Amino acid sequence: MYYVEIKLHPAVQKLIENTFNKVDDIYDFRRHLFYNFISIALCRSSVKLTSLLPVHYEKLKTIKVAITSWDFNNIGKEIPPKQQMLISNLMYKQILYDACYRIMICHIYGNLPRDTAIKNYLAENGFEEYELNYAALRKHYQRNWIEIEKVNKENYHDFNTFLSRNKPLFDTKKNLKFVPNSRKTKK
Repeated sequence: MYYVEIKLHPAVQKLIENTFNKVDDIYDFRRHLFYNFISIALCRSSVKLTSLLPVHYEKLKTIKVAITSWDFNNIGKEIPPKQQMLISNLMYKQILYDACYRIMICHIYGNLPRDTAIKNYLAENGFEEYELNYAALRKHYQRNWIEIEKVNKENYHDFNTFLSRNKPLFDTKKNLKFVPNSRKTKK
């Protein structure tokens, strides 16, 4: 099996660890969208790309990712540090998008407080404090998703009022102990 080593953000590494199969310390996600990021960034070891090492490059986690034999033979077997950071950032942004979307859905449709939804998301995916921070996720949600949440709340309210108008009158009355049968039974 051909593989390439890549350094990723700890949260991205945790997502890959939780999601994809691992055989002999090599993660295989060749059939997933993330593999496109890997295959685009591959290059030959003889090609020297001049780039400075990104900030905090040494804090990233190294994993091995399986690549196809065609990519290994025809494109290359290494990923430069700058491209590794770009891949890591793209995957991290996808994690943030998925997290915020789930938090919004839980808050609007499940009537769950935002803080509880954030804590539940972090616990379900097993993120540690150094991988995906509660405060950072909450701040990202407040900066980028509050307006989207307001729009969805309005749409949800309109959707519910539309449904309630279509119900028969006796289903919507309050303080009713007996709900009459809408069908007339033949005797």
